Amino acid sequence: MQLIIDVSATTAALGLSTRSQLIWESRWLTSQDHTLRLVPEILKGLTENAAKSSNLETVIVALGPGPFNGLRVAVAVAKGLVMGTDASLIGVNTLEAEAYRCPTSTTPVRPVLRAGRAGFATALFTWTDSQWTRIEAERFVDESELHQFAADDVVLCGELDEELVARLRQSADIHATLLQDHSPTRLAALALLGWQRKQAGDTSSPATLQPLYVRPPHITTPKRRRV
Repeated sequence: MQLIIDVSATTAALGLSTRSQLIWESRWLTSQDHTLRLVPEILKGLTENAAKSSNLETVIVALGPGPFNGLRVAVAVAKGLVMGTDASLIGVNTLEAEAYRCPTSTTPVRPVLRAGRAGFATALFTWTDSQWTRIEAERFVDESELHQFAADDVVLCGELDEELVARLRQSADIHATLLQDHSPTRLAALALLGWQRKQAGDTSSPATLQPLYVRPPHITTPKRRRV
């Protein structure tokens, strides 16, 4: 049995799967309740499936980009679970999971994730050698830069709500395909990616796995002051 944890957005998602097929999932709107809600929700899922933490073979966690508090708690919980059991740990870039929701015929794709009130995280992926390959580093952009991307011959996907799509479509030189409400879900994509990596022996180390931020959290020391 695999546990999937994704708190990369304002909606948190948990799932249990067997051989990449989801058998249980839970979603809820988050604020700052990750510490209070995450573990009880995991225990609820295990109970409803007559399972225990010792039954987990793999813990798959979305690494972000995403909110600092959510990612920090999710990665810490994932590490704690695998250190207390024999489960393997697998971290997955959330932008990569979004790319795997897209048809392979749509290459290249540019997943977009919300990053704060006015920003977005994004990266460009192409379908190469039967897998989505990231060809640029994750970066933080504002909406004006998204309008520039809309002029490219790419597929924009990910967290594109109706209001954002409407604004992008107003761009006079839009060439991008805007992909919304497609399947599989991100949770299902994470389950599939995690299962494939487990089968390939491509697991993560609890000692080194870290959340992915496109901008340093405000509580960290500015680079110019680090020694």
